[in-house]
Amino acid sequence: MNFESVKKTFFTNAAIKEKIDPAMRKVFSKFGAFVRQRAKTSIRKAPKQKKNAKPGQKEKRRTSLPGKPPLSHTGLLKKMIYFGYDDVQKVVVIGPVQAGSNTGAPETLEEGGTAVIRVRGEKPKTVKVEPRPYMQPAFQGAFNDLQKDLKDFIK
Repeated sequence: MNFESVKKTFFTNAAIKEKIDPAMRKVFSKFGAFVRQRAKTSIRKAPKQKKNAKPGQKEKRRTSLPGKPPLSHTGLLKKMIYFGYDDVQKVVVIGPVQAGSNTGAPETLEEGGTAVIRVRGEKPKTVKVEPRPYMQPAFQGAFNDLQKDLKDFIK
């Protein structure tokens, strides 16, 4: 999904407001916002590496350990995490939207897999990426709160 199609699913959209019961909209919106915020705050800025730095060479940024949330090198992943309402399935959808070319980077970070690394002036190389989940832990952390909110909603 790209950003323009996701904007149509925002809880502030008039068409979405009409289709969801106000109480359910409040629960879904609160849950989506909470998961989104937890995912974004779990992604920290990558510190620069200092060892073996040669004069005139750009400092490289470190990567996170497998199993830990990814470290941010550009800030783009954090900026592109949104949530919206899927009217067909009647669920809230939370996660990064596509920005530019579809590289599959957000999914590869979350679940692991392979990625092609391209560096100007060098041949592309394929690397194995270990999972660095950021959405699933955020979802799990917010799920208990959702259950409580739903119990209150049913009352």
